[in-house]
Amino acid sequence: MIQASTRIRFCAAHRLTKHHGPCDRLHGHNYSVTVVLEGKVQEDGMVSCFDEGFGGIREWIDETIDHRFIASPAEDQALLAADPNHIICPTGEPSAENIAIWIGELFAPQFTKVRLVSIKVWETDLDWAMWSNDK
Repeated sequence: MIQASTRIRFCAAHRLTKHHGPCDRLHGHNYSVTVVLEGKVQEDGMVSCFDEGFGGIREWIDETIDHRFIASPAEDQALLAADPNHIICPTGEPSAENIAIWIGELFAPQFTKVRLVSIKVWETDLDWAMWSNDK
């Protein structure tokens, strides 16, 4: 088995409604997501094609969360109603941890020839949270 990885960048805003501190205010990040796949090298010499966004993860990020306000399920409904482009994080508060869980649990079942090993969401250059596929 061999592992292959790609990094996907996106920008988004969020606020942590249950946090007591500066992160409870609306703010944004230049995120990046590290995707790690594991499998056998295919006939084309690759585990997965980097250009194809590792099974659609790149496309999903671009279409779903890039340049959006990622909201908590507990967010003020008036704020959400003000712009239909906001998206609610289905795994809870839109922390790096919950965004990693969201992406990992959404995409892990979609890989059949390779295994999605991990999703690491970088909120800053120094801070990250990682979902790991222990199956």
